[in-house]
Amino acid sequence: MAQHIEPSTAAEWKRVGDTNEIATALTLTQEWLEQVLKGERVSCVVFGGSGMGKNYLVDAALKKHAPKDKDGNVLFIDSKANTPIKLLDAFHDAQRDREQNNAKRKRVLPIVFNEARTQFSTPAQLDIMKIATDTETSIDKTWREYTWTVMVEDFDKNDELVEKPVKHKGVSLACPIIAMTNMQLTELPGDSVDAVRSRCRPIEIPPDRYTAWEYVVWLALTSDLLTWDNHQQPVPLKLRSEMIDWFTRNMMRLQQVSVRTMKNVMGTFLLAKPHLLQAELSQMLAPKHLWKHGHPPQLQDWGKLRRELT
Repeated sequence: MAQHIEPSTAAEWKRVGDTNEIATALTLTQEWLEQVLKGERVSCVVFGGSGMGKNYLVDAALKKHAPKDKDGNVLFIDSKANTPIKLLDAFHDAQRDREQNNAKRKRVLPIVFNEARTQFSTPAQLDIMKIATDTETSIDKTWREYTWTVMVEDFDKNDELVEKPVKHKGVSLACPIIAMTNMQLTELPGDSVDAVRSRCRPIEIPPDRYTAWEYVVWLALTSDLLTWDNHQQPVPLKLRSEMIDWFTRNMMRLQQVSVRTMKNVMGTFLLAKPHLLQAELSQMLAPKHLWKHGHPPQLQDWGKLRRELT
């Protein structure tokens, strides 16, 4: 594996937003979410990136572009379907001709799968998702339907009770689809990986720890990630630097290198009593047998970099 060279100057850190694979994947996610909700794209499917802020991007896009009721509440189908029938129910509920408040809904609702592991890892649901997210199918084709076969009992010509296959059809899959999962695409069976890649062209967020560390620290240096506490009071720059130091030193010992973890580090620094701080921080480390091999990045003058970048 090629040696990771971390940024060390303000100019290098400034370029991380354009060069870091996680940063660019999340920027693309934000763009695709807007396109889906505007009806310009069939689906936005994202694999990987646990704790990196995918759901934050989804919520922001829904608030901006999803249909709303008369009180301004965002309307969408929040699907946690774990069977093919429940999955088809979600598509059925999303359709524009459903009655709502004694009136016909004028717009198809988006379906959001906040954890789509089941939808992509079980063959029956994957078959439905492949049809629904196929980028070769025009967004306005209402004939994108799913047909399935069930076995029913009937009498044959000899008056004997037998099972016969009967086809059911008519569930339209034509609606905006947003599917997020923390699993990596490569965790799917081999044939499924190729099928998903070719049908819906998913965004893949890489699991590399150094890439994740670089992205999180870049956010801490260039955004308000660590700037304000829960009472909207400014966090001293020196304390923010200590948070990044700890996060960096323990990068190979953390269960997950993510924005969520960095926020948890911040919360611990702000809430823990001084004599208990290190004990509380140690609770965030993974068990020793799960520590990763490798050297953490070098510590830097985070306060100086923050001042230069903002």
